[in-house]
Amino acid sequence: IAQAAPNDKDWQTMQLTRLASHSQALKATLFHHFKQCDITGSTLFQTVTFQNTNDAPQIYQQLCQRGIYVRLTDDQQSLRFGIPLAQCLSRLDIALAEIDP
Repeated sequence: IAQAAPNDKDWQTMQLTRLASHSQALKATLFHHFKQCDITGSTLFQTVTFQNTNDAPQIYQQLCQRGIYVRLTDDQQSLRFGIPLAQCLSRLDIALAEIDP
């Protein structure tokens, strides 16, 4: 794949479409749980910025306890979520429903 991918325009288009779809699904899931937060990102990640400065570290810890690893930003006000596989998005959704921000 690594040798053929740079020349396979159809494969590249398919992967970009797939990433965009997964990114939109992640953004929708995050918006469902964090309606009051600013959610930004790209096709590779989504970042949730919290109003309350205590929320991001608290949610980060609770997600880590559930085996879901996200990045807590240096300013401790945002969490960055990588784009999960489709089958893992429901696990994230369940974990977010269980946590107590």
